[in-house]
Amino acid sequence: MHTRSERFTAGAKRAIQEAARWQRALDNPKTTFDEMAYEDRPPISLLAMLLGLFDQPECKAARLLSEAKIDQSCILDTWSSHKDLEKPTFAVEQPKAFFHWEFTTEVEDALQRVESHLWAMPQPLELATEHLLFGLLLTEGKLSQWLLEQGLSRESVEAEVQQTQGYDPTPIDIDWLEDVPSQEKISSSSVVKSTFEESPTASVSNQSLEDETKRGQVLRLIDAAANRAREALRVLEDFARFVLDDAFLCGELKQARHGFETAMKVFPMGERLRARETEADVGTRISTRQEQSRAGLAEILHANANRFAEAVRSSEEYSKWLAPEVAPQLEALRYRMYTLHRAMLTGQDAQSRLREVQLYVLLDAGPSEEVFVERVKMLLAAPVDAIQLRIKNLPDGEVLQRARLLRRLMNSSKALFIMNDRPDLAVLAEADGVHVGQEELSVKDARTIVGPRRLVGLSTHSIEQARQGVLAGADYLGVGPTFPSETKQFSEFAGLSFLKEVAAEIALPAFAIGGITLENLPQVLQTGLQRVAVSGGIHRTDNPLATAEAFHRRLRASRTSSS
Repeated sequence: MHTRSERFTAGAKRAIQEAARWQRALDNPKTTFDEMAYEDRPPISLLAMLLGLFDQPECKAARLLSEAKIDQSCILDTWSSHKDLEKPTFAVEQPKAFFHWEFTTEVEDALQRVESHLWAMPQPLELATEHLLFGLLLTEGKLSQWLLEQGLSRESVEAEVQQTQGYDPTPIDIDWLEDVPSQEKISSSSVVKSTFEESPTASVSNQSLEDETKRGQVLRLIDAAANRAREALRVLEDFARFVLDDAFLCGELKQARHGFETAMKVFPMGERLRARETEADVGTRISTRQEQSRAGLAEILHANANRFAEAVRSSEEYSKWLAPEVAPQLEALRYRMYTLHRAMLTGQDAQSRLREVQLYVLLDAGPSEEVFVERVKMLLAAPVDAIQLRIKNLPDGEVLQRARLLRRLMNSSKALFIMNDRPDLAVLAEADGVHVGQEELSVKDARTIVGPRRLVGLSTHSIEQARQGVLAGADYLGVGPTFPSETKQFSEFAGLSFLKEVAAEIALPAFAIGGITLENLPQVLQTGLQRVAVSGGIHRTDNPLATAEAFHRRLRASRTSSS
């Protein structure tokens, strides 16, 4: 299986590159690495991966192995028939070689085990060297058993992984049971293990928690909280599915629901049902007038996203007594919902604000102010729906001057004014928004500068980048490049297939960009996208006004025919 570079950190990529060299040595010590064609280079095995981790001595995995007194020499002595094996080197360094490596099924299984184990962490998961080592330990083969016998523990490596993800695995002291009669205060050292055994029928007693009445009360509470969370998630899934029509967000919510169900398995359903007392629940008889009505779809979204987060928070807190190991998973799931809540709200708001925006035109400073003014007036007469000011070769003062001029010219128009790259100038020029690329400021940083009401657009070149743009809170996406362009050079093209992926999966407004003309517009529309960003396809034609008008007509017609 081919590797995916976005799956790993830079340090992990370097370790994998070293592992590939070790694999070559393990398979055929007499063949130099450079003599092998890419397609002939063997898949990386668990042993080669382990050896590669040592070649990044500053990484966490190497430190953990060193603390366990494990080094490359003892690994080679135990696992290789060639005791004097040396890792081959490149004659000429090839930094892009990483993208061509494949893993054995055992390594892929190890990586999948890590990703499954960390299902509740922020996604998509980026694997570092400690994740790679943790994956090796999660496998069931002889190599992982040997590592454990040498003194390397899964718990210590997992703790490093959790810290990398931003979670402190140390249990928190809890004192909310101090007033329970005949009970001892619980310390962090004693709360290290779930009171439930793996078997649902096993005893759930705990020597330090003898009061079964209190345990039943907490089970009842967790059961009620879990029901609220599950119900809220269903409402949110329906919102993503039927209101936003967003397959990506619907999938993310479904994944969150399955993750929550997995976490709740630590509390056996039989125990929860026996603790349930719906008819005796005083909360079922209390309601407010506000709960009986919703002012709109956005209020339904807010109410249920908050309901889920609150229910998970309650489950998280009380699980620290009965099953403390599940609390970090619930915490991560709650933070994940905060991200999804924002993405759904942004998506609904963007769909509304950009409903009529289909023709988005990029504009430079022009050879003179007079020509610039003429071009703006022409575009507004067409009419276009948005103008992005994209100036790369002038001092900031002159760029701001042009931006303020554009703002004045557009004041009487419904078209949006978007500033390229510069959120600071967008604010000074009172633009409607800013557009950033993958190499510029992040959506988060741009939002910090322009505030919550201005639009933030993001250029994307792959479906993964598009998904991340949704989760980051972008208001719209630029997707491409689609075709070769006369105004901007690209080393490679995402093409029409990328447009199809976005149209099928993401409901956030997306504009196809890159070499789009009236001639190839039908190919773009066939992908399912009905918004385009155009530059040379208008400005470099013999009659820019007539071309812009034609773009406008065809885009409006495509929307009418599809509705």
